[in-house]
Amino acid sequence: MSRTLVIPAAVVAAIGCQSQFHSEQGQWAFEDASLVSEPHTGFGDDQSVLTGTAVCASPYWQGEDIAGWDAEALFRECVEQGLSEGAEFLEEGGEPCVLVQEPGEVAWTFEPKACEADFPSGGEPVSDRVVFEVVSQGGVSAHVDQWPERKAIEGLDLDPPGVLDETILVAEGEAFRLLEGAEVFLFLRLWDDGRQQPAAWRAGDGAVDVEVTAGDVQVLDEALEPGWVGLILGSDAQATLVLEVQGQRLTAGTVQAAAPDELASLELVAGFISSEEGTQRRTPWAARAVVLDADGRPVFGTPVDWSVAGEPLLLEPGPHSGTRFPGGDYAWVEDACTPPQKQIGERVATLEASYGELSDSLDLTWTVTEDMVDLEGDWSPAEACEGGCGGCSGLGSRAGGGAWLLGLLAGVLGLRRRVRTPAQGTGRG
Repeated sequence: MSRTLVIPAAVVAAIGCQSQFHSEQGQWAFEDASLVSEPHTGFGDDQSVLTGTAVCASPYWQGEDIAGWDAEALFRECVEQGLSEGAEFLEEGGEPCVLVQEPGEVAWTFEPKACEADFPSGGEPVSDRVVFEVVSQGGVSAHVDQWPERKAIEGLDLDPPGVLDETILVAEGEAFRLLEGAEVFLFLRLWDDGRQQPAAWRAGDGAVDVEVTAGDVQVLDEALEPGWVGLILGSDAQATLVLEVQGQRLTAGTVQAAAPDELASLELVAGFISSEEGTQRRTPWAARAVVLDADGRPVFGTPVDWSVAGEPLLLEPGPHSGTRFPGGDYAWVEDACTPPQKQIGERVATLEASYGELSDSLDLTWTVTEDMVDLEGDWSPAEACEGGCGGCSGLGSRAGGGAWLLGLLAGVLGLRRRVRTPAQGTGRG
């Protein structure tokens, strides 16, 4: 059994669930999984492309299905392609490929031509185009992307307020402090400095380099998507992270180790998406245990112990593998362990996180009504819901890109009251 949930389009756009770019008239969508831009979603609308990058995109027809025709055939047989100056076509694996060569606007045009496809009246292809914003190598920079915080601040309802906002972000030029001995996964983003937006580059044209400046730094060798790097820092370790693209080396940031005895406070924050505008229905997005040192600086990667008291909830903590999160101080939260017919009514649970003597908790309440659930379909608990899931936690299976978002949209939560149990003698500095 499954629950259906209406998410406002503006919220979906804010949290970054777009993996395609679209033509101006909306008749065509395109996807190139080899373009590196946003973490998890790749290249989408209104993003820049680095000069010298090949865009090799699969087309998707956005009109009515045409019997006997797939999107690739429609695009090949019913559209005449053209290019403005500053780009050329390439032949690569049968997909349409555009090599952008000059900074500025490059237009990829589509003119309808006669073909045998039986389009409905008014549903035929029209003159259309995609415009690429092309940026030169001299117009880009690289940065460590604090993507969970960015998505949360831009598009989520955060509770309690004040725990996670711009003041908690690592400022440009400051080092990212990673708990020594912890696995942490970071994404390095290429940025168009002029347009202030992500810039895409092609996988294979670049890589992440770690320049160790002090101590022992282990670079995790598990298979990662381009732009990602996994690290374990030893005591007093420091390193510089470099994004090398098309032979250009761009410093993205620095990392340094924080010892466990430097940790001074832990505070929980939960992010929610409103299920319907103007209502109190909310669905959980995730939770973060914000760990600070005595100077109020965030420390990433703390392997906190997550637990749930009260109603069973599925917790999927980081790091990266499966959850896609940077470290164990982040977790997905999902009401996925109880059959829908038993969820109807008010439900109460307490989310808890602790590391050593540091701890915090959030009281969660949410109400499920019959219109939120599908009582006719099949239902089975998530993989991590073991033994009835009396307060389940642990890793489950999450796919990349938008798939893990769809799984998260199964719950409808509201945060009512926050309970804090700080360690004795700790504070935010």
